[in-house]
Amino acid sequence: MKAYIYPITARLKTGLHNPYLDNFVASSSSTIDFLNYDAPSNMGILDLWKYLLKVDILFLNWIENLPDKKLGKIQWKLFRYVILPFLKFRGVKVCWTLHNKLSHDKKNTTFKKKIFDELFSISDYIITHAGDGKQLIQRRGFSNKLIFFHHPVNERNRVTNNNKEIDIFIWGSIAPYKAIDVFLDQVLINPLLRKFNILIAGKIIDEKYKTLIETKLSSNVKLINRFLSNKELEENLSKSKITLFTYNKASILSSGALSDSIGYGNVVVGPDSGAFKDLKEEKLIYTFKKTDQIPKLCEQILSDFNQSVIDEILVSEYILKHSWSQFSKVVNEKILN
Repeated sequence: MKAYIYPITARLKTGLHNPYLDNFVASSSSTIDFLNYDAPSNMGILDLWKYLLKVDILFLNWIENLPDKKLGKIQWKLFRYVILPFLKFRGVKVCWTLHNKLSHDKKNTTFKKKIFDELFSISDYIITHAGDGKQLIQRRGFSNKLIFFHHPVNERNRVTNNNKEIDIFIWGSIAPYKAIDVFLDQVLINPLLRKFNILIAGKIIDEKYKTLIETKLSSNVKLINRFLSNKELEENLSKSKITLFTYNKASILSSGALSDSIGYGNVVVGPDSGAFKDLKEEKLIYTFKKTDQIPKLCEQILSDFNQSVIDEILVSEYILKHSWSQFSKVVNEKILN
């Protein structure tokens, strides 16, 4: 089977690459030939035009954010009303991954919502990695299209480090929807958080947000404004007691950084929403319903910290059951039959 996967464009921009697509392609490459994977394009979804007569299945990721791209609204209309009808006529299947409840970026909200709504009906299959996403698909009446699988995990090298010098570690790209600025406001006024050693590591994409973050830093918070290498990430995770996700739960469903942290075997705290809520039910992480609960929750974990606060057997079983290879089997069984 020959496939086109969107977007294969982020690799052209340094510092913004999302590994989800690499892992998706690598795990399925034995059964699916991804035609455009090694041919990144600047044409957006219109690049699909070159493959109209070759493709059997179309994989869409984050396409609801298309209006934010150059000529994005025109791209969507050409795709929706010219390219897609031709693909449907050819019998090409459309598989959309529902990564978020809605776009993290508030620009072009009305147009994005229109695309989001249409994707449910034009897709033949809808992948989601969170129970909330599954419920959303079911509420919309598309249970027959559903492919549900917790976000796949890459098992990482678990470095044993008894020198846990970082109390709270926040990592990944730094953007407004992750509400790190709200957390830093709490650090400034809350004595519980002021006594902890906090490291924030990740690229701040927006200059205005960068300025805002920098004005809120206190003496116990260190900021590394760049993406860490895998080795640096591994080292900092091994030195950390808590990996914290401060995300705004309004839009979040699944998180690759969450899965990576689980893969490293870390103690995780995150919002009681989406995949975070799912893993809380699996007894793998801790969650908060409101951000003002973070200080007390972290204090409780750190007051008598030891790695056994998370069951290692449960973690190992979860990783084995939710590997990328297992995910690929589930997807292939659904779309290849």
